[in-house]
Amino acid sequence: MNKRKALFIAGMVVVLLGVSYLLIHLIFHVDLYKLTPLAHMKCGFRKLTGLYCPGCGGTRAVVALAKGQLLTSLYYHPLPLYFAALYINFAVRYLFRKHLKPAKFRMIYVILLVVFLLGNWFLRNALLIAGHPM
Repeated sequence: MNKRKALFIAGMVVVLLGVSYLLIHLIFHVDLYKLTPLAHMKCGFRKLTGLYCPGCGGTRAVVALAKGQLLTSLYYHPLPLYFAALYINFAVRYLFRKHLKPAKFRMIYVILLVVFLLGNWFLRNALLIAGHPM
């Protein structure tokens, strides 16, 4: 199995897990995340410095994305939605490779990741310092 196919299959497994989580949430009204120890952990960076870390809100954003709440996910942290969009782009191009140009890694993807990460971190901490925590 080549690298691309293995990566595609791994991505599909993650998508299927997310869809399963969404279905369990919608059908049985059970939030599986709240049953895990992760739901009760506090951020060590926040405890130490009093500021948000660059990843703060990431877990809540993934959970919101798994529930299909795109705007809530974006509010918590932009990276999970960004990664989902990138994955969809790569997956569609892989599935329809006979009709579309194959997706290639580009440095702009990394630059956007850094901009989203640092921009989110700066904005959250600026609001926190101004007395408007997110």
